[in-house]
Amino acid sequence: MVAPHPDDDVIGCGGTLFGLTRDGIQPTVLYVTDGRASHPNSLRFPMSKLARMRENEAREALCELGVRTEPIFLRVHDGTLSALDRAQRQWIIGKICAAISNLAIDTLLGPWSHDPHADHVATARAIRMALRSIERRPRSIHYIVWASIRSSEKRLGKLAVQSICELELDAEQIDAKRRALSRHKSQVSDLIDDDPEGFRIDSALLHQWLQPVERFYQSC
Repeated sequence: MVAPHPDDDVIGCGGTLFGLTRDGIQPTVLYVTDGRASHPNSLRFPMSKLARMRENEAREALCELGVRTEPIFLRVHDGTLSALDRAQRQWIIGKICAAISNLAIDTLLGPWSHDPHADHVATARAIRMALRSIERRPRSIHYIVWASIRSSEKRLGKLAVQSICELELDAEQIDAKRRALSRHKSQVSDLIDDDPEGFRIDSALLHQWLQPVERFYQSC
């Protein structure tokens, strides 16, 4: 699967990933950006330090989901995907192509192309371009992170039309997803308390993202 940031994999389909590992299937997660921009004004956690922290958090979260395969970190700077030049975009596309080929991927999970976040849209576009350039294309399905929270009625209408699968999560899957999210301490706690403008997954977002269903969509 491809995640724009560390934690998008857990938010979008953490229950599904745990279900796969419970059934003996080991997915590989490729993280495009390093997540360094979540607390841009912190002095105790400058961007380079936060990027390293978020990578470690991603590894810990994957362990909670039972994922034992080595993740792939492209370490593109968070928040820059929509402004990359052509060579930089082609580099990301090449990395996604290589992962599909080297790992013999038959199903690719990635962000929905209308998820209202610039990095998510850019990641979906890179996936689409990668799939166009390879001969053996895996099945491609898409998860959402922000669409159900930030979307307009028009966009929510597209969600309803394009839904191809709703996976109901059992109690074990929800608990594993909750534990995995808790490993992203920089995002869910007051660990970074010197940036009042920094991002924080509060209780309301946790409630939204720990619903007993995960939805997947067609490309658009």
